[in-house]
Amino acid sequence: MDAIHPLSPIEIFRTVLTEEGIHAALKFINARSSHRFTSIYQFDGSTLHNLYLYDRANPDFGLFS
Repeated sequence: MDAIHPLSPIEIFRTVLTEEGIHAALKFINARSSHRFTSIYQFDGSTLHNLYLYDRANPDFGLFS
């Protein structure tokens, strides 16, 4: 656990997701990595569907649902 934050990252994620929604939750995950994109996908047989996307370079664009 962080000395600064008493909650674990998953607890913070759950709180952000519940209180601020999926876009803020993806932003939280994205801030913990060096990757530009963070996404949630759904498998449908052999097809992969992008449900949500966060783009660090353009945070107001790319949220699908």
